[in-house]
Amino acid sequence: MALRDAIRRREIYVEGGLRRRNPEDDLPSDFEATRTVHYAAIRQPMDPQAFTADPKQRMTAGLDRLSAALLDGSAGGVKVTTRKGEPWITVPKLEALDEPTGLQALKDEVVRRWGLLGNADFLSGFSDEFSSVAAYERIDRATLQRRLLLALFALGTNMGIRAIVATGEHGESEAALRHVRRHFITADNLRAAVRKLVNATFAARDTAWWGTGTACASDSKKFGSWSSNFMTEYHARCGDNGVMIYWHMKRKNVCMYSQLKSCSSSEVAARACCGIARTPRSSRTTWTRTGRVWSGLRSLSC
Repeated sequence: MALRDAIRRREIYVEGGLRRRNPEDDLPSDFEATRTVHYAAIRQPMDPQAFTADPKQRMTAGLDRLSAALLDGSAGGVKVTTRKGEPWITVPKLEALDEPTGLQALKDEVVRRWGLLGNADFLSGFSDEFSSVAAYERIDRATLQRRLLLALFALGTNMGIRAIVATGEHGESEAALRHVRRHFITADNLRAAVRKLVNATFAARDTAWWGTGTACASDSKKFGSWSSNFMTEYHARCGDNGVMIYWHMKRKNVCMYSQLKSCSSSEVAARACCGIARTPRSSRTTWTRTGRVWSGLRSLSC
């Protein structure tokens, strides 16, 4: 681990490498001759002791203030405890801030646009794939369709059924939506609905723009790895060390591309490279941006 940390700090470099190359290679070719100009451009002193003096002074002053606050009880709940036998500074949870002025307007706009899901159902008819797990269905199809779309919108946008009911613009109760959620929205029904919606999306595509291929879905999975691996990093959401692998899937379960990424790397950049589609007018390969079709529904069906 000491070797890994030293390489990450670039105290040790790999001859001929790219990411772990000699840090001197990152400097401009005329750095020695124009050192003063470069230091003035970034507004930093040339003396290393003068560079570290100010951070050390501010750190020492901050620690002194913390020590004094811990002694007189004015630290605001900050305590020094132990964790796994090591000293640990515990910070209390912050109080909830006032809701931003534009957040409620954004929520209202999301609720107003839930009709987009209705339009998708009108064009594809994916709500017909939801059948009850009970022996009989006593709800008429028009009412069931409205309740299904409301429940799916609540789950897919992570707003929740209670928040959807609170809008009061549809006349449905929370008990009715939860009944539909419990009896109609199952994993098999969701997979069938997503399949029908995706097929309708592919059928509506113009091959002159999109080609004859199909899009691919991409997502990541964290794998545990040895600490000696230079790409091993701590994953904040999973709570342990490892690496991330992005899978690009096409045509059911065919993996057409995968990437080994570190846990702190850009997820957007990993998704930018997508499936390969060949245009009907040329033999060249074009890369298209990946996209999740109704990711809220797809995530529920996993």
